Amino acid sequence: MRIIENNRGLILKDNPNPIRFLGFFFLLISSASVYGSLGGFSNYTEAKNYELILAFIFGIIGASVGSWLILTKNSQVNISAINQTANLIKSNLLGKKETSIPFYKLKQFIVSEKEDQDGDPIWKVDLEMESAEIIELSSVWLHDKPQSEKAANTANKVLKNNYL
Repeated sequence: MRIIENNRGLILKDNPNPIRFLGFFFLLISSASVYGSLGGFSNYTEAKNYELILAFIFGIIGASVGSWLILTKNSQVNISAINQTANLIKSNLLGKKETSIPFYKLKQFIVSEKEDQDGDPIWKVDLEMESAEIIELSSVWLHDKPQSEKAANTANKVLKNNYL
């Protein structure tokens, strides 16, 4: 998450654009596979039926994964010291959803941890409410713990200096 400080508060921005680029790549390559299996291959008449079916199935799977990656949510948290609110904005290519949360409902920004598929730890910043509910701020997990801790600590300082 990027941290942008100004005189009115703080902005935490998520950046899933590299993931979206990967999604476009998946979609492009997979579309070629689907197109080829439907008659676009130069050797279409020589290919066996099971090869065409497999090319089509894997093309559809790849296109689905690519579409899912492209639609990954981009999130931004605007912490306003003046309005005493945290505005959570989640958007993707299909639309935008904005939620305003007053400071008195917030407990703290936390760093969530889990393991990736290789067993290595990964982290991201989340928001803990006074009701103990955890609100996911980002869909992107990072291998950089100090960056996540810096974002959470900076946001908590703004929160504590202006409310707690």
